Amino acid sequence: LGLDVQRDKLQEYAAEKQLDLIETVEEVSSGGIQNGETFSWEHRPVLLNLLDRAKEGDYDILLVARLDRLSRDHVTLVAVERQLQARGVDVISAAEEHNGDGPLAEFVRGQLGLIAEHERALIRERLAAGKARARQQGKHAEGKPPYGYRSDKGVLTPVPEHAEIVKRIYREAKDELTPGKI
Repeated sequence: LGLDVQRDKLQEYAAEKQLDLIETVEEVSSGGIQNGETFSWEHRPVLLNLLDRAKEGDYDILLVARLDRLSRDHVTLVAVERQLQARGVDVISAAEEHNGDGPLAEFVRGQLGLIAEHERALIRERLAAGKARARQQGKHAEGKPPYGYRSDKGVLTPVPEHAEIVKRIYREAKDELTPGKI
């Protein structure tokens, strides 16, 4: 869901349930674990701020469009929910009808967290396979094309107006100039 669609869903849900939205926060960041992290909030300043504000008692409900928007890592999702609940904040999902307390609600929310984590792993696996296949075919598959080239569906072609600059860079590198001096 795009951010606009998520915002609309939250507003619709809040109106239907007669909840007052005091603030809407957005974070454009992956909800999954990144290299070297224990929890996915480590690279998410907005979520960290929400956790801090929960300590201060700034709000009593955190309404999310979907639970996987809070985290695509099961362990992080459980930890975030527990931290919020310990501070008197309920997490409510506008999309999943398994809000509330009790063993069944907790089980279903846990399963949704595991599904989100699995989905993220599948997406990463597919992306890695696609990049590997492109590399096998001799195509550029990583980020922006190198300076002096453009990419057309992964096939690099020189940019004529940059050719003299690229040649100079290679000449100076061959003469053992450092990147800073080049």
